[in-house]
Formats: sequence, C-alpha cells, structure tokens
Amino acid sequence: MKTAVADDCEVTILMPCLNEEATVERCVRKASNWMASRDLRGEIIVADNGSTDRSRELAAAAGARLVRVKAKGYGAALRGGFAEARGRWIIMGDADDSYDFSRLDAFVDSWKQGDGLILGCRLPTGGGTVLPGAMPWLHRWLGNPLFSLLARWFFGIPIHDIYCGLRAIDRRSYACLSLRCEGMEFAIEMVLRAAQVAVSIREVPITLHPDGRGGRPPHLATWRDGWRTLRFFILFGPWKFLFIPGFAVFFAGWILVGSMLAGLSAPDFRAAIATAFLVLAGWQMLVGSVMIHAFAIREGFLPMTPHIQQFYQWCSLEVGILLGLTMQAIALALTFQSWEDTGLAWLVPTILGAGGFQLFFASLAGSIFGLTRAEHSGTSRPE
Repeated sequence: MKTAVADDCEVTILMPCLNEEATVERCVRKASNWMASRDLRGEIIVADNGSTDRSRELAAAAGARLVRVKAKGYGAALRGGFAEARGRWIIMGDADDSYDFSRLDAFVDSWKQGDGLILGCRLPTGGGTVLPGAMPWLHRWLGNPLFSLLARWFFGIPIHDIYCGLRAIDRRSYACLSLRCEGMEFAIEMVLRAAQVAVSIREVPITLHPDGRGGRPPHLATWRDGWRTLRFFILFGPWKFLFIPGFAVFFAGWILVGSMLAGLSAPDFRAAIATAFLVLAGWQMLVGSVMIHAFAIREGFLPMTPHIQQFYQWCSLEVGILLGLTMQAIALALTFQSWEDTGLAWLVPTILGAGGFQLFFASLAGSIFGLTRAEHSGTSRPE
C-alpha cells in the first residue's frame, strides 16, 4: 500500500471497531495487501469506539491510522471515521473478519462506472454467498429479505441486502447525505438518504464468512434493530407506510358504516363496534402520518417543498383544534337528536366524537413538538 497525503489519497478503508482484538489485525493486513496489489494510494482507518482489549495496539501495529470516537454506537464510530478520512473513495466494513478485505475489486469497478454508493450483497438473490454459519437464519430468511423488499417497493432502491456492512461511497456523495444517526440505523439511513438525493446506487455480490470473534455475540440485536429499521422506514415514508393504507382503512370503514345505516347489512352490535374501530384506526393513521411527516421535516430527514410548506401553514394548531371541536359538536348534536333511537344511530356520532378528540390532541401534541426554546422562554427569535 502506498501511503498518501490528503491531496492524492485515492481510497480510505474504514473499519469501525469495538473489542475486535481477535480479528482487526488480520483485516487491516488484508486491506493493505489489496491496495498494494491494485497500486492504489490510500489509507486504512480503524475508528475505535472505546475498546477495552488490545484492538487499538494491534490495528496500529498492522499499519492502520487510529481514530478514537468517544460517542458510542456503530453510526457514531463510522461518522467519526468519515470525518477523518482523506480518500476520494471510502470503503467501510466491519473489523470482525466476516468481510474479505482482499476481494474489493468489484467496488473499484463500480466507481469507475460512476456509481456514488456501492453496497455489497451477501444474499444469493443478489448474487452473493453466505457461507455456513455466517448469518443467523432469522436474518437471512426473514429480516434482511423483508426490509430489502420494502426498500425496493416503497423507495425504489435496487438492492437485495440492505443490512450489508461492506459498502463504499465517494466523498462528494457522502457530503450530500448529512447523516445523523449514531446507532445501527446509520446503515439504513445511508441507503435511504442516498435514494432521497438521487445518488446512484449499485449492488455488487460478495461472500460473507463466519466472523472470527470466537463465539462472542455480535453487536447487532435482532429484534431491537429490526424495530428501529421499520421505524426508520416509516420516518422516511410516512405517506406510503401510513397515509395511503390509513386512507384505505378509513374509506372502507365508512363504506361499511353506510351499508349498515342503509340497511344493506345486518345491524349487528358487534359488527358496528368493529366497523367503528376500523374507521378510527384509519383516521389515527392519517393523523399520525401528518405528525410524523412534520417531525421528519423539522429534524431534517425529509425536505421541505413549497407545496408541503403551504399545507402546514394551513394545517396549523388552531385549524386542527377548531376542526376537532367542530367534529365533537356535531357528534353531540347528533347524539341528542337520536337519543331515543334503539338502532345504530349512535354509530356516526360516536365515530365523529372520538375522531374529534384524536384530532384535537394530535394538534396539541404537534404544536408542542414545534415549540422552540425561544417561544418557551417568551423571547423572540432573530430573523
């Protein structure tokens, strides 16, 4: 490997590390030999996230540049390493020897074709290979395929292995992403952000090996990180994940309500309760999608467009409260009007009243989310 200064550094190989003394030295030497075989000017960075074993000493002895990252988390370690990287191209991969750093040619070939983000694919559906014992069956057959499918369906991202930690990105593309997450969801955020800002994404097949930790549990927590992934998908796509299905449920519920009131279906009490629940569940999804979308814009995960800005200027706290109170007033009037009715006349006012309460408190919560420190302290913000 040719040691490079910042001006002529072509490749940075970045390895997040937390107590990987059994494997980090081997990974660094493989990466160094690969760069030398390709005659690339580059560097190897080990972003240490607070190791208490000999990881740092072994990495430095093998020729890596050590970057110590105090903030805890997989994403924090990578962000710290990216901040120190000097290469025009950056390859990131775990230091547990599950990825073969001596076989990175496909990433370089993709760069030469102009791709901004190149993801490794371990799964056979994308041409990859998972060696026996290298991936838990729940990750291989359920979690990873499911979330990769959702990424293709809802975001149009052409990938089959969204969790693969061996990936590469050019410096300019990385600068466009403004990544913020510090945990395992950093890998998901990188892919979703890249699709959001139209960075070219390509997948290349790789082989996943059993890690060299010697039986030590992996850092990934299956159920916790799976839930975080789903939550992140919803944050980046509230209209697709909540608003559209919520509208379908809401509309179907009102169709059933209308059929009951028109006598087209039997006026069964249990069916009426189930139908009311269906309408309110759909309504809650609609309201929730708007709140999540507003939060995502406020926190910088989604862009603010002129049309959305106009919508949120109209859809204010006062409008939400007024509409919620109006729905409750109508519900109260209908209740008094049909007080003596022993049929299903109670169904509509019940739905309107409950929906009004939902909207009222959702608007209140939304206004609290948007409360700035300046507003809270009673001072005005500078223009």
